Amino acid sequence: MAIRKAAIGLFFEHGYAAVGIRQIAAAMSMSSSTLYHYCESKLRLLEAIMVDSNEILQARSEAAMREAEEPRLRFAQLAMTLVATQIESRRTCYVMDNEMRSVSPDSASGRRVFEQRDAYESLWEEAIAAGVGAGLFTTRNADVARVGLIGMYSQTSLWYRPNRALDRADLCREMVDLGLASLGAARLADADADALLDTIDFVRFPWEPGEEERPSAGFPRYAELMTPG
Repeated sequence: MAIRKAAIGLFFEHGYAAVGIRQIAAAMSMSSSTLYHYCESKLRLLEAIMVDSNEILQARSEAAMREAEEPRLRFAQLAMTLVATQIESRRTCYVMDNEMRSVSPDSASGRRVFEQRDAYESLWEEAIAAGVGAGLFTTRNADVARVGLIGMYSQTSLWYRPNRALDRADLCREMVDLGLASLGAARLADADADALLDTIDFVRFPWEPGEEERPSAGFPRYAELMTPG
């Protein structure tokens, strides 16, 4: 687990391509040859982290969606689970979302990552189709809605910082409202949103680096996000 934490921290800070196995080993105060005893390569390490992270997200999402039957509530469960995962494990999620290009479809673990992503997108496809079929969602193109919403929620790890003005539960509510509005659906009643939030798992991945961040007063602007340090 410590090797995964070190790797995620370095991949997040410097980018996967810029990090070598020696840097990961140095962060662990071990030699490269010793590190190779625990992982076959940097790529296999990345893919293993992705596979296990995707399994957790899929399981959390499926469990959350079983809590509700009405399409708006099922969509909200799915969205809240993704946002909660993004804000609690933002370094891992950032690496996963930005390093899919590095995953090799030629390896068993790489193929597994792509299969998992397809299975996860199917949850969104089913949730949106159910809302359209019930006449609750009025989106004109369900595929565009699916891709756009997953993209919007998956970018939370890029800009989210602990915020004094808006706690994580409030953020989940706001993000769900945005998603429902884009689907042409009515927002959830406060009581329904609160009930859903009680079922959401705000837990870090075991390999998410544990650095604590000081809460900010507001949300960073794009220029701040692109500024190192």
